[in-house]
Amino acid sequence: MIVFSVDTPTGFVSAVELAKGAFLPRYQVICKSAKAIFGADPKRRSYAALQKMMGTGDLADCQSRGYRTRLAYLPGEDLLYLTVKNECFFTPDRAVELHRRAARLAKETARRAGALPGDDPGRLIRAYQQTLRAHFTYRQTGAAADYSAYHLVMNGHGVCQAFAALTLMVLPRLGFPCRYVRGTAGTLWDRGSHAWNLLFLPGRAPMHADFTFGLSRPETPTTATEWDRCAFRSDHQWATEQERAVRRLPHPRFLRYGDMLFSPRVMIYKSYPFTPAEQALLTMEPERIAFEGRTAV
Repeated sequence: MIVFSVDTPTGFVSAVELAKGAFLPRYQVICKSAKAIFGADPKRRSYAALQKMMGTGDLADCQSRGYRTRLAYLPGEDLLYLTVKNECFFTPDRAVELHRRAARLAKETARRAGALPGDDPGRLIRAYQQTLRAHFTYRQTGAAADYSAYHLVMNGHGVCQAFAALTLMVLPRLGFPCRYVRGTAGTLWDRGSHAWNLLFLPGRAPMHADFTFGLSRPETPTTATEWDRCAFRSDHQWATEQERAVRRLPHPRFLRYGDMLFSPRVMIYKSYPFTPAEQALLTMEPERIAFEGRTAV
């Protein structure tokens, strides 16, 4: 089991974000000086903080079947032990392959966008939709794998949850952060659970985009204009609190010493060496791809 040792609030946030991003099935966070981090009730406050971080609409949230926690606080030593067991759709090894494939899709989308007219958000959405149509189809088999982004890129088919999850890995590489939105969609007589994305565009209001519906429609449904918003709201419903942006801490830079990884905010170690996939995911820097001279930021 991988262990994160922290002694500040930012260290705790970094540890949970790193564990989520690495799709670790089981990990432990040891908080030194727990009262300085969480206040007078470390067990209750740490659990509340974890719950909040597990609902931020990122890739790890939408690719998890659920998680279980165990908390232990030692008042005499002011130490808090938080153990998390997370049931992900795929392992760290498969997450590395998923990142590789998402990077290729981002580069293909960048090439397509460079050949299209219009502003960056508009042509990026059209280019990404073209990329999805070229490689994937919507298909529901009833298996749990239908919801997995890994299953989608490896087998070429999946459902809305898988498409929305894959988008979280592709569009940020092109400079457009986004989050996963849960809601319902369809007609008044035929409505069911659905997932799509919220894009955070520089200098613009957040924009909803449904790339799953875009597979079978001439244009990707979005909320880019007032007319688009009316049309989108006519067949989509969602909780508006999902529209808030989530601020991410900068990715820590690690130094390797033996079987440990050090940064100013968090130390990571385990009782046996890290696997190549674990080390790659824990130290992975966010990738940015430019298209037609535009530097993604």
